[in-house]
Amino acid sequence: MSYSYLGVLYSRNPLRACATALLYSFSPLLDVLVQLNMHMPFLNWQPTANTTMYRMQHSAAFWWIIFFNALPCLFLLCLPQQKLMAGLNYWLLAGAVIFIINLFAWAVFPMATWAIVCLSLFQLHRHNEQLLQHS
Repeated sequence: MSYSYLGVLYSRNPLRACATALLYSFSPLLDVLVQLNMHMPFLNWQPTANTTMYRMQHSAAFWWIIFFNALPCLFLLCLPQQKLMAGLNYWLLAGAVIFIINLFAWAVFPMATWAIVCLSLFQLHRHNEQLLQHS
Protein backbone atom coordinates (compact mmCIF):
# COMPACT_ATOMS: atom_id res chain seq x y z
CA MET A 1 0.00 0.00 0.00
CA SER A 2 3.01 2.30 0.32
CA TYR A 3 3.03 3.08 -3.40
CA SER A 4 -0.70 3.57 -3.84
CA TYR A 5 -2.23 7.04 -3.89
CA LEU A 6 -4.12 6.54 -0.63
CA GLY A 7 -1.07 4.97 1.02
CA VAL A 8 1.17 7.91 0.22
CA LEU A 9 -1.58 10.39 1.06
CA TYR A 10 -2.22 8.64 4.39
CA SER A 11 1.44 8.95 5.35
CA ARG A 12 1.31 12.71 4.63
CA ASN A 13 -2.25 13.63 5.67
CA PRO A 14 -4.38 10.87 7.25
CA LEU A 15 -7.53 13.01 7.45
CA ARG A 16 -7.43 13.87 3.75
CA ALA A 17 -6.80 10.21 2.86
CA CYS A 18 -9.85 9.12 4.86
CA ALA A 19 -11.98 11.87 3.31
CA THR A 20 -10.87 10.86 -0.20
CA ALA A 21 -11.62 7.19 0.48
CA LEU A 22 -15.06 8.09 1.84
CA LEU A 23 -15.82 10.27 -1.18
CA TYR A 24 -14.92 7.54 -3.64
CA SER A 25 -16.72 4.80 -1.68
CA PHE A 26 -19.87 6.80 -0.85
CA SER A 27 -22.03 5.54 -3.71
CA PRO A 28 -21.18 1.82 -3.27
CA LEU A 29 -21.74 2.08 0.49
CA LEU A 30 -25.10 3.74 -0.12
CA ASP A 31 -26.03 0.96 -2.58
CA VAL A 32 -25.11 -1.70 -0.01
CA LEU A 33 -27.19 0.11 2.62
CA VAL A 34 -30.20 0.15 0.29
CA GLN A 35 -29.73 -3.56 -0.48
CA LEU A 36 -29.47 -4.46 3.20
CA ASN A 37 -32.56 -2.37 3.93
CA MET A 38 -34.50 -4.45 1.40
CA HIS A 39 -33.71 -7.71 3.21
CA MET A 40 -33.56 -6.44 6.80
CA PRO A 41 -35.74 -3.32 6.96
CA PHE A 42 -34.14 -1.11 9.58
CA LEU A 43 -35.21 2.13 7.90
CA ASN A 44 -38.85 2.95 7.43
CA TRP A 45 -38.30 3.50 3.71
CA GLN A 46 -38.58 1.38 0.58
CA PRO A 47 -38.39 2.69 -2.99
CA THR A 48 -41.66 2.61 -4.90
CA ALA A 49 -42.06 0.14 -7.74
CA ASN A 50 -41.85 2.63 -10.62
CA THR A 51 -38.53 4.25 -9.61
CA THR A 52 -35.01 3.75 -10.90
CA MET A 53 -33.79 2.73 -7.45
CA TYR A 54 -36.38 -0.06 -7.26
CA ARG A 55 -35.50 -1.42 -10.71
CA MET A 56 -31.79 -1.23 -9.94
CA GLN A 57 -32.23 -2.88 -6.54
CA HIS A 58 -34.21 -5.78 -7.99
CA SER A 59 -32.02 -6.37 -11.03
CA ALA A 60 -29.79 -9.43 -11.22
CA ALA A 61 -26.77 -7.21 -11.89
CA PHE A 62 -27.07 -5.11 -8.72
CA TRP A 63 -23.94 -6.57 -7.07
CA TRP A 64 -22.00 -6.04 -10.31
CA ILE A 65 -23.10 -2.41 -10.24
CA ILE A 66 -21.83 -2.08 -6.68
CA PHE A 67 -18.51 -3.71 -7.66
CA PHE A 68 -18.15 -1.44 -10.70
CA ASN A 69 -18.84 1.61 -8.53
CA ALA A 70 -16.28 0.45 -5.95
CA LEU A 71 -13.49 0.12 -8.54
CA PRO A 72 -12.27 3.76 -8.31
CA CYS A 73 -11.81 3.42 -4.55
CA LEU A 74 -10.00 0.11 -5.07
CA PHE A 75 -7.81 1.77 -7.70
CA LEU A 76 -6.87 4.51 -5.23
CA LEU A 77 -6.06 1.87 -2.65
CA CYS A 78 -4.24 -0.73 -4.76
CA LEU A 79 -2.88 0.69 -8.02
CA PRO A 80 0.61 2.23 -8.07
CA GLN A 81 0.55 6.00 -8.45
CA GLN A 82 2.04 5.86 -11.95
CA LYS A 83 -0.86 3.68 -13.20
CA LEU A 84 -3.67 5.39 -11.27
CA MET A 85 -4.68 7.94 -13.90
CA ALA A 86 -4.72 5.33 -16.67
CA GLY A 87 -6.89 3.03 -14.54
CA LEU A 88 -9.36 5.80 -13.72
CA ASN A 89 -9.48 6.93 -17.36
CA TYR A 90 -10.22 3.37 -18.51
CA TRP A 91 -12.91 3.12 -15.83
CA LEU A 92 -14.49 6.38 -17.00
CA LEU A 93 -14.40 5.17 -20.61
CA ALA A 94 -16.00 1.85 -19.63
CA GLY A 95 -18.68 3.71 -17.67
CA ALA A 96 -19.44 5.97 -20.63
CA VAL A 97 -19.68 2.97 -22.97
CA ILE A 98 -22.00 1.13 -20.57
CA PHE A 99 -24.13 4.25 -20.21
CA ILE A 100 -24.40 4.73 -23.98
CA ILE A 101 -25.23 1.06 -24.59
CA ASN A 102 -27.91 1.11 -21.89
CA LEU A 103 -29.16 4.61 -22.61
CA PHE A 104 -32.80 3.68 -22.25
CA ALA A 105 -32.35 1.54 -19.12
CA TRP A 106 -31.20 4.09 -16.56
CA ALA A 107 -31.39 1.56 -13.75
CA VAL A 108 -28.48 -0.43 -15.13
CA PHE A 109 -25.77 2.18 -14.52
CA PRO A 110 -26.03 4.71 -11.70
CA MET A 111 -24.21 7.92 -12.51
CA ALA A 112 -23.21 9.11 -9.01
CA THR A 113 -19.78 7.47 -8.85
CA TRP A 114 -19.07 8.31 -12.49
CA ALA A 115 -19.86 11.98 -11.82
CA ILE A 116 -17.71 12.03 -8.67
CA VAL A 117 -14.71 10.59 -10.52
CA CYS A 118 -15.26 12.81 -13.56
CA LEU A 119 -15.49 16.00 -11.53
CA SER A 120 -12.50 15.24 -9.32
CA LEU A 121 -10.18 13.70 -11.92
CA PHE A 122 -8.25 16.89 -12.71
CA GLN A 123 -7.70 17.72 -9.04
CA LEU A 124 -6.73 14.11 -8.32
CA HIS A 125 -4.25 14.10 -11.21
CA ARG A 126 -2.66 17.36 -10.02
CA HIS A 127 -2.39 16.15 -6.42
CA ASN A 128 -1.02 12.77 -7.55
CA GLU A 129 1.72 14.56 -9.52
CA GLN A 130 2.62 16.61 -6.44
CA LEU A 131 2.85 13.46 -4.31
CA LEU A 132 5.03 11.77 -6.94
CA GLN A 133 7.41 14.75 -7.02
CA HIS A 134 7.82 14.77 -3.23
CA SER A 135 8.34 11.00 -2.97
